[in-house]
Amino acid sequence: MTCTGICILAAGIVHAQSGSNIDVALVLDSSGSMKKTDPKSLRIPAAQLFISLLDSSDRAAVLSFSDQGYPIAGLTPVNNEAHKKELLDAAESITSDGLHTNLYDAFKKGMELLSDAKEEGREQIIVLMSDGMMDVGDHEKDRQLLARLKSELAGALKEQNIKVYAIAFTDQSDRRLLEKLSKQTGGFYNLALTDKDFHLIFTSIFESLKSPEMLPMEKNGFLIDASIQEVTIVVSKESSATDIQIHDPDGQTYSGNQQYSGISWFISENFDMITIQKPVEGRWEILYSTGKNNKAYIITDLKLETNFEQLYAVFGENLDIAGNNRYIY
Repeated sequence: MTCTGICILAAGIVHAQSGSNIDVALVLDSSGSMKKTDPKSLRIPAAQLFISLLDSSDRAAVLSFSDQGYPIAGLTPVNNEAHKKELLDAAESITSDGLHTNLYDAFKKGMELLSDAKEEGREQIIVLMSDGMMDVGDHEKDRQLLARLKSELAGALKEQNIKVYAIAFTDQSDRRLLEKLSKQTGGFYNLALTDKDFHLIFTSIFESLKSPEMLPMEKNGFLIDASIQEVTIVVSKESSATDIQIHDPDGQTYSGNQQYSGISWFISENFDMITIQKPVEGRWEILYSTGKNNKAYIITDLKLETNFEQLYAVFGENLDIAGNNRYIY
């Protein structure tokens, strides 16, 4: 599910985040052509944004591919800052120095990594980004590997219930292959018309996987209530020179150029990501943004663990319900 304008994604007032627990293998193209199609390496902060939005119950891995697939970080729980840093650093290490584009080995390594760590009740996903077609420097081998990818590897992915979420960068990408694999496995395909679209596609994938509740907001602002313990704001901007600021209900203004207690701020070329712990209740404003594609992902620590099965109610009588809280992020 996507939304236009400013959106607020809520985990709900009396329940935890929706969507299943996921294992995701982020497989990023590191071929030399990326120097032209993604000269500023914007796929890296976009992948880091996706990692940062995952729940503590999710697991992620980072792989690079050119002549073959290279696992950089194995499947890691996103359940503490050390693990999250390991994954973010792995994404940061992606280069554009490879000679070839071995799509077969990219999918194969991603599938093997997920299969080896498969657990009951977890949805498994490969998110692959590429700007090219199968190319290992030998046309006959390219043909053979492409045939194997379309037949045996596609069948294995479907059999193991691993969904492919593919992102093609350019018209030179094997768009038909990536789209077909995505559809065959029940996943998601998108074409990034420009490198500025990367973070928008990654937030769309996150929304598709986790199915959070979304409330459209207007006028570059959103409301925080007392149940919210943490909010992560993703703010799109027109240029890297834009100085995004946020204004809280008490009248204080915050900027990414300064440090604050309880606020972490990640500045990227096309977006800022701001996480606020225990935000002040009331209306918050986003300053110096066009308002297009802004999102506020909201997490509440209130989970209702009830004793409903122990209760018998008569209409008109009071009903005592026991509840319990749990911190989610």
